[in-house]
Formats: sequence, structure tokens, C-alpha cells
Amino acid sequence: MKYKGAQENEAHRRLKALIEGSLLADPRFQDVLAEKVWRGQRDPTSLWRPDIQARLDGLRIAFEAQLTTTFLDVVIGRKTFYRAEGGLLVWVLPHFDPAYRQLTIDDLLFNNNANVLVVDRESAEASEAAGRLMLRCAFRRPVMEAGGLGSVWESELVAWDDLTIDLEGQRVFAFDSEGEERRLIRERNQALAAAREAADQRLRDSLLAIATGRAADGDWKARSAVWQALKAQYEARDLVLPGEYEIDQRFRNIACGVASALAGRPVGYGFDKLIQVAHHLADNFPEALVSFGHALRSASHQGVLKDQERQGRWTRKAAGHRDGVRTGDPAYDILEEMRALLRFVFPSLSAALT
Repeated sequence: MKYKGAQENEAHRRLKALIEGSLLADPRFQDVLAEKVWRGQRDPTSLWRPDIQARLDGLRIAFEAQLTTTFLDVVIGRKTFYRAEGGLLVWVLPHFDPAYRQLTIDDLLFNNNANVLVVDRESAEASEAAGRLMLRCAFRRPVMEAGGLGSVWESELVAWDDLTIDLEGQRVFAFDSEGEERRLIRERNQALAAAREAADQRLRDSLLAIATGRAADGDWKARSAVWQALKAQYEARDLVLPGEYEIDQRFRNIACGVASALAGRPVGYGFDKLIQVAHHLADNFPEALVSFGHALRSASHQGVLKDQERQGRWTRKAAGHRDGVRTGDPAYDILEEMRALLRFVFPSLSAALT
């Protein structure tokens, strides 16, 4: 008997015998054959001679005892053949040590979801005792460590019924290593995103607290110091806070106007009604009206202004300002850096403020 052009060695014969005996111990496997040619159904000239083959519930399975180096193109060629035949290729090793792996074994790991199937004397005895095909499966379990994604190797005795069969991928595995890796990466990314969002929200809250707050006399110096600290944090996110606190009333009124429109009531003002905010912005800070209008529509608070209006003053005033916006009057423009800042502070308006 020849094996890869040389006399078949004892280790290979022993592994084949263990595989065959394990299959024969399970009465569900039929037509258990050793070294029998498997000819292609569509192309009879295409053939392979698996070490052991068997049938299970209509599925024809080829078991290859892997001891020596098999080139990757041969591995791929066999997978392609058995997949086209509607069969299944199963690579079996006599033992596995993750610390001492050949290149061929790495190829098999890559192609089998980082799972290695082993048949040894212990698994063969377990098959005899259970009357079911048992195999040892070594698999890589991804773990998230402080430095990033790592992995540990585990090994357990499994029944054939506990394995996942992937005919299209020609894979047989006990543990979905790729799926676990995707899950860990997804959870890590979600945790990082949640942490970033929490930090961003704290930054938003801090800015809105000072921008919409009404400082008591003599308190502006302390608030100005807070403002400067916030500027540094915003600059780290490539966002620019304008001017000094209590000096740049333009930003303060834009922010208070948006906050008021979203809340449906005055925020940061001494007014009693939202319509007073609208008149204040229209008369003194027309550049705040566009973002104010977006916020009103986003929160569906246009009706608040309608309910609070008397004698149609706001309707007439708003119509005039809308004409100014449509004609491109620069009085209503704000710089892109201000738009970027507002998109961050009020994320619900980010699309409208592009």
C-alpha cells in the first residue's frame, strides 16, 4: 500500500483503523469503507480515494487521516470535489498541540472555523462505550483582553451529533470560533460607542448648563473659567466654542433658542412664553432663527407658537424672515464651525443643520 508515493507508515494505518472502528461502533453509519475510490457523479474521470468513507442519513462522508504535510491547493481541491458531489470532507488528526502546529494544520484550522477533530484511543473507546461516534475537538476560543482580542485553546470530547455541519463551506466544528470573535468585537465596539456617547453627553450637558444658565451678579468670572475649560475639551473634538462666556451672546441665544424650541417653553430666558423667545430672536438675533425653526419642527412645537400668538404679529414677522432666508440674506447665516458645534450639542438636529 502506497501513501504519498512512499510506504504507508504505521501511524497512518493506526489512525485509519481508529477512525474506521469508531464509525463501525455507531450503527447509524453505513457503508463504512477504507481506501475506496470515490468517483465524480458528473465526471467519472474526477476521483479521490479517501482514507475512510461512510454514509449517514443519505450524506456521503469522506474522512481523511492527516499526519503529513498536505499542500493548501490539495486541501482546497478536495473541498471543491466533495462539495460538488454533495458530500462532506472531514479531516482527522491523531493528536493536536496548539503550541506545535505545522503549516498544514494552520491551513486546516483556517478552513474549519479554528476547530481540529482528533480521533485517538480515548475517543475510540468512548465511541465503543456510547455506541455513537465520538471525537476529540480542539478549538480556539476568542477572548477579549486588556490589550485587545486574544484567544485560548480548549479541547473536549464531543459526539458527532454535537457538531455543526456546514456542507457549503465543507466545515465540521464544535465551537463557532468565528461567530464568537464577531460577537466579542461587536460587544467591544458597542461598549466603546456607549462610553464615547456618555462622555459626549456629559460635555453637551456641561455646555448647555452654562450657556442656558443665568449668572448672578459677580458670578461671571467663575463661569468664564468653566467656559475656558470646556473650550479645551471641545477643541479636542475639533469643535470650536466661540468667544468668552457672557461676551458672545450670539452663541448663547442660538443655544437657548434651540433648547427652548425643543422644550416648548423658554430655557435660559426670563420670559414666560415660547413666543416671547421667538420675537426676541427675530428682533435681535436673526441668525438664530433657522436653527430655532428646525428645533420647533423636530419637536413638533409649532403649535405652541400658534396657540400663544395674538393679533397675528408673529405670523407676519415670521413670513418676512422666511423671505430673507429664501433670498440668501447673510443676516441669517452662521459659520460652518457654529453649525458643527450645534450638530454636536443637539444631535437630533444634525441632519437639518448640514
